[in-house]
Amino acid sequence: MSFVERLRSLADKPSGRLTSSVELEELVQQHTQVLRTQRQHATSNVPAILRKAPEPGSLKALVRSIAREQALEERADEIATAEQLEEVKAMMDAEAAFFGDIAKRRISYEGLLKVRRRCCDLYGPAFGRLFEATTFLRFPKDKNGCISIDAYFSYVAARTQRERTALSLAQHDRDLDGCLTVEELEDWVAEQIATCQVQGLRYIDRYFITRYKQIAAQKFAFFHARNRKMRIADILNGPVIKEWQRNARGEAESGRRPHASNWFSLESAERVYKLFMDLDQSMTGTLGPSDLAGYSRTMTELFVSRVFEEHAGKCRSRGGPRSAGGMDFVEFLDFVLAWENRDSAPAIAYFFEIYDVRKRGHITAPDMYMFLAEIYKKWVEDGNYADLSIGDVRDEIFDMVKPRRELEITLKDLIDSKIGGTVMTIMADERVFWEYDSRETLMYQDEEGQA
Repeated sequence: MSFVERLRSLADKPSGRLTSSVELEELVQQHTQVLRTQRQHATSNVPAILRKAPEPGSLKALVRSIAREQALEERADEIATAEQLEEVKAMMDAEAAFFGDIAKRRISYEGLLKVRRRCCDLYGPAFGRLFEATTFLRFPKDKNGCISIDAYFSYVAARTQRERTALSLAQHDRDLDGCLTVEELEDWVAEQIATCQVQGLRYIDRYFITRYKQIAAQKFAFFHARNRKMRIADILNGPVIKEWQRNARGEAESGRRPHASNWFSLESAERVYKLFMDLDQSMTGTLGPSDLAGYSRTMTELFVSRVFEEHAGKCRSRGGPRSAGGMDFVEFLDFVLAWENRDSAPAIAYFFEIYDVRKRGHITAPDMYMFLAEIYKKWVEDGNYADLSIGDVRDEIFDMVKPRRELEITLKDLIDSKIGGTVMTIMADERVFWEYDSRETLMYQDEEGQA
């Protein structure tokens, strides 16, 4: 059924009538133009997420849906394909200028204009956006006013990849508010797998896809979700999508701790899922405090208890009812993400809720002493020196954080201090505390080993 027929069938209902197919087509085209104009010029002063959505099944909803489909098709036509990118590269090489070193291909602005005109002739005027004068001026120029072809083409390829990603995400924005729910993002992940967009997932076991979708989507949600929704613009501008793309290209994560390898790799996903299954001794699909304690045997009971009070059984990321059981798989993912990305602002916020026992928006000296006392207890039980002064440790933390108000540490204080992740975890885990307490000795040993 064509879009006109779909509209006419709805228009014949008592909810409203339209007299001709021409009027219906005009209605759709008008709405498509509105979407196109908003995208190009950002004319609307009202954020998409605040605009009232039309009633499901209404004529307005159907017009909006079809106009959206047309607008997305237009966007797809404006994005360069892999074959077109190869042709663009060949055009740039044909305009190359050599000054002594043939390996260092350069291009002048005049040469780039020739490439621009040819691309617009072959692929349409929208391709001109890839060759703007302002973009050319951002690149370092040699004495002849030329720039590196390889550097400029890398920009073109990266921008094209970003546009493809933006389009693929927008295709899952069902209510057109510029945001995605976790479920919509899971659908996007499934589409990426099904269309073989991720090299390392081409041979994923189909029975593991459901869990993989949760694992992948939850990292986006952990870093970007507000009220269970993620702005597409935030996703595109954040570090998580870059990690996803590195995994999609099969690039290895270098210089990282073994457990902090690319979260989206199949190896990492299987590791996290296996860890949850191993901890779930009762095989109920949820973890209790004693189960989670197995994640790190050196975490204190008080910390684990507070994790459950603040972050278990709420189903916050899915908006579902609060569960009567323990920590489900998605909540476990949040915990692992916080622990493995402890220096990030979302992780510090996750831990801050645990330590802000009285919900006053700050951590006090007595709050800190209470958690450090539990660390001291485990510290002594494990045979470490007993003359450790908890008061001195607490005072040292305040000196490092430098809160704006004396003896009250806010979330902003922790993030601004650049050591919030360290502070949050030394009050949770004896091993982390030992590493902090022994940092000078460990640093000396590293220097000795490198000598």
